[in-house]
Amino acid sequence: MDIKKYAKCPASHDLEHWAICNTNESDTPIQVMQKLANSGDFMIRYYDDYQPKTALQRLNMFWAVPFTIALMPIKYVIYGDTGWSMKSRFGRWILRVTGEQYY
Repeated sequence: MDIKKYAKCPASHDLEHWAICNTNESDTPIQVMQKLANSGDFMIRYYDDYQPKTALQRLNMFWAVPFTIALMPIKYVIYGDTGWSMKSRFGRWILRVTGEQYY
């Protein structure tokens, strides 16, 4: 696989292709992660699946959730989606101030 070791985050289709080519259907998710870590194709530098929200991020939820609910019909008609996207500057900001974006 042509993944650079210095790449910050490999694309999901690269990981999916690797998993299809190098694992069996009977492998558990733990076995797949062990094979991935031992293969040398990818490097897991840091993994933390839980980051507690700060008090300010929890307070921001009081205005961000009603704001999102109020804009849902408009966003659905215009974009066909109701959530905030990481592709827009405002979406990234909303997700960051509410603690939904992990760094």
